[in-house]
Amino acid sequence: MTLVIACGNPMRGDDGVGPAVAARLGMGQYPCTVVTVQALVPELAETVSRASRVVFVDARLNAVTGIVSTESVAPTIADVATQGHSLTPGGVVGLAQQLYGWQGQAWLVTVSGGKFDYSNTLSAPVLAALPAAVDAVVSRIVPY
Repeated sequence: MTLVIACGNPMRGDDGVGPAVAARLGMGQYPCTVVTVQALVPELAETVSRASRVVFVDARLNAVTGIVSTESVAPTIADVATQGHSLTPGGVVGLAQQLYGWQGQAWLVTVSGGKFDYSNTLSAPVLAALPAAVDAVVSRIVPY
């Protein structure tokens, strides 16, 4: 199974890009399970452990708004005691590996945002980048 974890707060402008991508993927046309969260928490490790592939989707700060990037995610040691309920994608898959023996593949797809104020709309550059972000996620879902 492929798991997509879309992270972000749709009430904080461009931070809502993860949930916006999830909305486009969650219509059942792709062979994946989609989970939308506001933050990456340790409890996601158990969900990740049941997937062979994981794609994280999130906003990123960058000098240029609307840039879509994809990178592989390597497991890292998550220090839950000091990080609390806010982990990196590497921390989540690291916990899945440590606690459940997970041996899957993981990627992070980001869209650089420029507007993170209280708003329920994405900026024009991020909205324009949504199709490319969806394509980046789909390329990791659909077998080659």
